[in-house]
Amino acid sequence: MCKRVLLLTTCLALLAATSGTRTSGADDSQPNPRRLFPFCEDGKSGYMDRRGNTVIEPRFDRAGDFAEGLAVVALEKRRTYIDRRGVVQVTVPRQWRHVRPFSEGLAACRIDGKYGFFDRQGKLVIPPRYDEASDFREGLAAVGVDTGSRPYPKADHTSKVYGFIDKNGREVVQPTFRWASDFHEGLSYVCFEGGVGYIDERGTVVIRLEHEVNACPKRCRVYAGYDFSEGLALIEIVTSGGGEYRYINKAGVFLPRERFPTPAGDFCEGLAQFAQGDKSGYVDRRGHIVCKPMFDNAGCFSEGFAALQVGDYFGYVDRQMRFIIRPGESCSSGTGPLNDGEPFSGGLARVHIGGFFDDEDRFGGNWFFGTWFYMNENGDLIRRIRHDNESGPGYGMEYRPYGTAPEVSEEMKRNWEALRSSR
Repeated sequence: MCKRVLLLTTCLALLAATSGTRTSGADDSQPNPRRLFPFCEDGKSGYMDRRGNTVIEPRFDRAGDFAEGLAVVALEKRRTYIDRRGVVQVTVPRQWRHVRPFSEGLAACRIDGKYGFFDRQGKLVIPPRYDEASDFREGLAAVGVDTGSRPYPKADHTSKVYGFIDKNGREVVQPTFRWASDFHEGLSYVCFEGGVGYIDERGTVVIRLEHEVNACPKRCRVYAGYDFSEGLALIEIVTSGGGEYRYINKAGVFLPRERFPTPAGDFCEGLAQFAQGDKSGYVDRRGHIVCKPMFDNAGCFSEGFAALQVGDYFGYVDRQMRFIIRPGESCSSGTGPLNDGEPFSGGLARVHIGGFFDDEDRFGGNWFFGTWFYMNENGDLIRRIRHDNESGPGYGMEYRPYGTAPEVSEEMKRNWEALRSSR
């Protein structure tokens, strides 16, 4: 059985202002003086630098992160792309839906239910003919088509088949796979008739994961795989006694050491998150545990730091597991403890303070009555991003389709006032 597997433990991810299908999330993540960050003020969005100084005045209805020098913003009910001066470079036609950030010079959009790609001049260079499409990564984009659409073959047990296109729109890997992930380090995880494995950019299966795994002491079966990260990929194996997760290298050889009962994370800066029971820790690329499971949640490392959760609160550690801010500890500015946070990107991390999280939404949840801030590596809050009741993209654990703010009922307001009064 083939399916896309999601990590059960949260590796906090950066979210763009607009969402689409199978996005890779390219962004200007390097910490340089020109990096700009979106924020909201009096209901409008603008951009600031790393020190919190306003660079582009708040005038947009919504604003996303910059990717390849351009950012998607909502202006007068239209989606447009602006440069770092705030000048509009591309105005998207109204019938183009689900527009995404640029990745390798092209951006995806959805027109009449099909995905295509346009360039930085706003010209549609790959016609919309795919039911699913990822962003371009390593020169290729994964695409999916309904199996009932000719000339694509009918595949068993799935409604779509997947392949890859290049930037000219040429199908360099024909859509025949039951699933195909984006390319990472030259390899893509795929599901095909009779098994799973990894292909190269020509579509050749270079790692075939047989259902029978000789390295297992019991009769077992490969169930699913993850993307390669720093030379290793996580594989889910099902045995007669349950299941386990192990890492393989690019030769298809399993690492001899740690086996994990629950999904582990991708390797980021030499470390990967893993869980034992209800606690999380970190393992290095040799399979050695470098931090025993002691956190309720552990995020991926980015720019030398990782977000951690203990109870209801978040903190951040460096690669030596030294805290720059402890869970439950107030920031250096004296503001209350963090209850959500994202990885560092461009020298800053988005963190949330106050309010409460409502996870009743079947897709996720929303924060209410709190505030998002930017925080630097010293634990200093640089500037407020937005209040929870303001429109904007979802951060951290939030689910915000199209960047709209969640509705606040009168009952919710009364409950919140009662909670504040009782503290």
